[in-house]
Amino acid sequence: MLFLSLHNIYNVIMENLDLILSGAGMGAMVVKSLLFLLLDPKDLFADDYVKKQIEKYMNQHQDVKNVEEVGKFVTLVLNDKFTEETLNRKENRLHLFELNSLKDEMLNFYFTELNQIEDPQVTKVCDIQTSFDRMYLRLVRLRMVIQPEIQISHFVHPSSDISYLAAKSFWIYDDGNIKRDITRSLGALEDFGYDKYEPKIVKVDPKVLEEGLKRIQEVVTARYKEVYLE
Repeated sequence: MLFLSLHNIYNVIMENLDLILSGAGMGAMVVKSLLFLLLDPKDLFADDYVKKQIEKYMNQHQDVKNVEEVGKFVTLVLNDKFTEETLNRKENRLHLFELNSLKDEMLNFYFTELNQIEDPQVTKVCDIQTSFDRMYLRLVRLRMVIQPEIQISHFVHPSSDISYLAAKSFWIYDDGNIKRDITRSLGALEDFGYDKYEPKIVKVDPKVLEEGLKRIQEVVTARYKEVYLE
């Protein structure tokens, strides 16, 4: 009896998805998103897999006039450059699922012929640009949720002479500006087994980084939900 890995099952289905769902419309996208759950994220976002997905999109759209520029955009959308630690975090599972669906939506829209765009709000070229700007901003924000850039800082309280730790991170605003305006306290330095004379060591301590990531991810997730899910 032949046994296939989940990864192989996914690939077999995806290679024949158009045939399986011929005439199904949005059904193909829905099924593709659901199939995401079959895969371990580290397999789905691995470099080799991403390269194959880029090649697949480009092979399906060989009639584009500027192959190089189109390829750059497809790569920009598909290549998240996440670390393996990020992909393995259970807290990111649903976020990765949403990210996968968002990228499908962007690229499907990107390769849609102008006369087939059904969105009543898209009537001019500028509307298309606006749609892409909004989708890409959401993509960047979701990547920030999944893998926020964390900076650990410390300060000494002048009255108590106690050293405290804080995690800082960034957010991108509607105008495209990225600001480091997220700060969350992590507690006293001694709570992590350090004294005030060891700030350089504590900044690379896995316990401190994990706590900082947890606190910051709560904030950026809340900001993301406030914009897109409420």
